[in-house]
Amino acid sequence: KWRFVILNIGSNHGVRKAGELTVSRSGRYVARLKVSSVETAHSIANVMDDYDADEDGVQEGDEVVAPNQP
Repeated sequence: KWRFVILNIGSNHGVRKAGELTVSRSGRYVARLKVSSVETAHSIANVMDDYDADEDGVQEGDEVVAPNQP
């Protein structure tokens, strides 16, 4: 709904400003994020319009990983 999310991962977890992250739920692709702000333990990211695949959007409890991670 708001097109941005607050994540409980930050620079301590390797998140970088302007980096891209993938969101999945139960092994299914949900969305792609672009990081706009990073602190040590949390970050804020915008949901990329071209990559919002799930009609329910990003939800609490979804898994977030960097695209280059397994």
